[in-house]
Amino acid sequence: MKYKQYATIYVENLPHLLTYGVPDDLSIEEGDYVSAPIQSRHQFGIVVHISSHTELSPQKIKPLLNNEQSIAKTDKVVELSILLGQYYNQEWYQIMLQFYQHMATPGPKTEFLILAKDHPIQALTPVQKKLLTYCKQHQPCSIASLFENGFNEKTIQILIEKQCLIASAKSRPNLQLVQLNKHQQAFIDQFSLQSFHTQLLWGATGSGKTECFSHLIATFSELEQALILVPEIGLVAPTAQKIAMRLNEEVLTYHSAMSEKEKNQVRNHLNIGTHRVVVATRSGIFLRLPYLKLIIIDEEHDSSYQQQTKWLYHARDVAIWRAKTLNIPILLASATPSLSSYHNVQNQKFSVFRIRQKALATHDPIIHLTDLSKEKVIKGFATSTIEAIYTTLKNNQHVMVFINRRGYARRYQCSSCAWISLCPNCSSSLVYHQKPFGLQCHHCAYRDLPPSSCPECHSTELEAIGYGTQQIESFLDEQFQCPILRFDQDHTQPDVIDEHIQKLGDHAPSIIVGTQMISKGYDFRRIGLVIFHQADLSLYAHDPFSPEKFIQLFFQVLGRSARFENEKSTIVIQTRKIENNWISGLKKHDIDTLYEHLLHDRNTAKLPPFTFQAKITAKAKDEQKALQYLLNWKKHPNPFCTWVGPAPCVLQKKSGYYQFQCHITALSRKALIQAISIIKHHTPRKNHHSLLTQIALDPQES
Repeated sequence: MKYKQYATIYVENLPHLLTYGVPDDLSIEEGDYVSAPIQSRHQFGIVVHISSHTELSPQKIKPLLNNEQSIAKTDKVVELSILLGQYYNQEWYQIMLQFYQHMATPGPKTEFLILAKDHPIQALTPVQKKLLTYCKQHQPCSIASLFENGFNEKTIQILIEKQCLIASAKSRPNLQLVQLNKHQQAFIDQFSLQSFHTQLLWGATGSGKTECFSHLIATFSELEQALILVPEIGLVAPTAQKIAMRLNEEVLTYHSAMSEKEKNQVRNHLNIGTHRVVVATRSGIFLRLPYLKLIIIDEEHDSSYQQQTKWLYHARDVAIWRAKTLNIPILLASATPSLSSYHNVQNQKFSVFRIRQKALATHDPIIHLTDLSKEKVIKGFATSTIEAIYTTLKNNQHVMVFINRRGYARRYQCSSCAWISLCPNCSSSLVYHQKPFGLQCHHCAYRDLPPSSCPECHSTELEAIGYGTQQIESFLDEQFQCPILRFDQDHTQPDVIDEHIQKLGDHAPSIIVGTQMISKGYDFRRIGLVIFHQADLSLYAHDPFSPEKFIQLFFQVLGRSARFENEKSTIVIQTRKIENNWISGLKKHDIDTLYEHLLHDRNTAKLPPFTFQAKITAKAKDEQKALQYLLNWKKHPNPFCTWVGPAPCVLQKKSGYYQFQCHITALSRKALIQAISIIKHHTPRKNHHSLLTQIALDPQES
């Protein structure tokens, strides 16, 4: 059968594009989300191209079934997808699929309607004018009451589209905003909501950045929306609750732990404009918000914004492109900005507003370095640190112990022959756990029971080496006989962290033991002492980005203390490398100088943000196959790029696959993209199980 139009569509996970006929009664355009028959199933795909002819035999052409959704024009999604495709060297339609996957399917309509200010009355039918008069007399007006009075859904929808009526979940309540201090107010006064610009709100921990968010959104009309991204699921609820309390209205939440039904309800509310604010994790950047006025990226430095599978995007960068496409402002907020954002401020690509003072605190923490090589050490604690814990608890204050290793001990080994329990699937040792008892791999989740004797020399002298949160918790419980709260992935679900923290306010003096989970933006009260149990560990990773992460982590953990009025705290950094420049620099509490040192080191090493970088990873169960794939590319050098590698990844074997990587560095993004394009052109569109390849632009780790 011949058709007047033919559509080429992209279906996820298929290695090539497909061609279909467009029935005369079906209206489509490039970027639409359509359903098509594939063998005996119906699949969904993106319309990539429409033409009036095809080289294929008409007898082999099947018709498209339906146009499921069309957002090609409404939100500039095609334009944005093309820009992102160029930036990340991806096909635009593969990116656009992300937006469709986070769109609503038809659901319940809004409950209330509010009369818009200065609504037009010209070109309205008598029925439409009558409906507006009724709404004016019954504000807020429920849709149910309109139906009861003889108005139909079509009339209501037309008036919403004409912006005479505004959909709302409920009537607009009175605001409950707090009085801003002079620094917060100065930020509000200078921030413009009129057009695209990127501003960094560099505010000290506890400086009241969330209060600033609330005041910005409070200026919105009923028909304007804000998207707030946070890096962790555990931060979604507390952030939404704070904003909701100030605006006195419901704030939506969106994250991966929600069911598909719950997600779709959120998408629906946003799609029809019933809610003005949504707080979401990384994937929320693809939500459809037809009235989007402002994007806020909280804790913009956090590596959780980097997607690690499929399309390797960074949510912050996607957000900037989205804001630019829509000509709306984007606000990046952090107490410890990413080095790239810091560099962009220096180059005047971003503007910056600095709030150095905490909103409620009146005292800065005292930072003390403890040299473990000069003191008696018990379970990794210096005797002076143990004495400080006693004193803090006696003063009715809480103690926070930061140790970024979960489990009981980082490895299990033989004292006689030095045999170490290794994961059979990964090139890593198994971590010893007491609850649940056993050995675990933190990379592939392999589990085993500890052997009663060494499998190599049959000695029974086996021991757990190193410290983890479980062992520290056990030691402190025996030593101090006080409540111990452990925050790590094994023990605490992200969505209940804030609930536990709130209970600490009136709690008896307690000790909090946690991983980097406790460094996120939570409001702990009565923290009198913060201890970095093993401050050195983060610095000696095989990663040029580790000093930046270490500095950010330190200031974030430090910021959990002395957040409220009259609270005093001491920070103890335990180290065996007290002469290390990064360690000694922390004592001065001067993040600007530390960042300048970081930039100097990166510039000397020709690393981002002074260069542009991509990481190519090859994984295979056959070690030589993964290595050879990268070696083949190194035979074809690009004069505008520098290749480093191939070399084994830090974790050379993971889940049964050997991993090798190459780094490509260029002085311009254009040169880097050209090099990557050549590689992708000669790489199979779909990974085969025998060889998996991955290309990451702007990698966040080595």
